[in-house]
Amino acid sequence: MMEILSSSFKRLGFLLLALIVSQSASGGDALEIQTSYAGRLLVAKPDMGDPRFAESVILMIKHSPDGAFGLVINKPVLEVGLAELAEGFGIADVATSGTAKAHFGGPVEPNLGFVIHSNDYASAGTIAVTDTIAVSSDARAFRDILGGEGPQRFVFVMGYAGWSAGQLEAEIARDDWEIAPADREIVLDANSATKWQRALQQRLIEL
Repeated sequence: MMEILSSSFKRLGFLLLALIVSQSASGGDALEIQTSYAGRLLVAKPDMGDPRFAESVILMIKHSPDGAFGLVINKPVLEVGLAELAEGFGIADVATSGTAKAHFGGPVEPNLGFVIHSNDYASAGTIAVTDTIAVSSDARAFRDILGGEGPQRFVFVMGYAGWSAGQLEAEIARDDWEIAPADREIVLDANSATKWQRALQQRLIEL
């Protein structure tokens, strides 16, 4: 599994930027949306019918008439040693101890990784999600974290959640989701067990 994680982060490059650009550039007669939920949390309602997203909290990175893209933030699936990951990256002379949790980020491309982190760090592949939260999509960010030069707070996720044009709007109309503010203390909290309940309590819109 360590080899999968390290190779996944090596593949990142500008993946997140490419995804957003490709969605934004897609032509066609895209439907208008009344509200963009980028920079908000998508919170599964208690009766969510899709078991993949039961009690999920998703940080929305992009939402436009062309579709939506987000990362689940409360589903840890694996804990790995940072020293093992440093070795997998071929990073020498880095005294790295401790572990990091890898989270299920969504069912799409589960072998691809992203780093959600505090805004005290930026690399070439970093995109600001809110004033206090960013997402980095390049392996440099992960190397900096291992070397002690990365953000103070971070969450690793594998895979992402994606919606085609109109799909998220249909799910919201079907009453699958609540919308909540992207509270940094929820998004970057190391304790994932309470994120869903806390985000649900902070929902913005009663749908």
